[in-house]
Amino acid sequence: MTAPSRPLIALAAGGTGGHVFPAVAVAEALARRGADTMMMTDRRGARLLTGTSFSVLPAGSPFQRGLIRKVRAALQLGAGVFMALAMLRRRRPAAMVGFGGYPSIPTMFAATRAGIPTMIHEQNAVLGRANAALAGRVDRIATSFAEVSGPSARDRAKIVRTGNPVREAAADLGETAYPDPTASDGPIRLVVVGGSQGARALSDIIPPAIGRLEPDLRARLSVVQQARRDRQ
Repeated sequence: MTAPSRPLIALAAGGTGGHVFPAVAVAEALARRGADTMMMTDRRGARLLTGTSFSVLPAGSPFQRGLIRKVRAALQLGAGVFMALAMLRRRRPAAMVGFGGYPSIPTMFAATRAGIPTMIHEQNAVLGRANAALAGRVDRIATSFAEVSGPSARDRAKIVRTGNPVREAAADLGETAYPDPTASDGPIRLVVVGGSQGARALSDIIPPAIGRLEPDLRARLSVVQQARRDRQ
């Protein structure tokens, strides 16, 4: 008797960690449940996918300023749609899941054209621009929050709250207790990270917040902050 084939699920994610890492978490969970996955991203996302099989597609942001940049992005997205469509028709995944970011647009668009069941996942409380562009075309919208701004009244019927997928390695860190900073007088190391618009907000909030600490505590801080280039 021939063993049943493993289902194939296609995943598409934009080029930043906020989109790629939830996709990786879902790929890990699907593998544990006996499914195969195919990951599709752009060259930026490829830098984050060490140890993970993936395909790189051309993509450009249609939300850039300037006519030349917009035209270049449109050509890249068009090429991405044709390449994604060829890959999806060849491999015929059982479903396609997008995790936002403009590189997910051509792949998700191609999936809807190919008649593949589709879902997008929104990590934030406000629907991102890429997901907003796709919301009317996909079958389901998964959300991390109970309330999400952006979907139309018609698209809200597609919403199912799933939470934000977390990689197993990251989830395991949640069980690790933080050291008590008052237990010694040594340095307190603080790492601040935030993606996209989150990085902008943290650049505004963190420095004045640190400035309000007691001088003795502030003197012990060693801060590393990921910031947008225009806020450095």
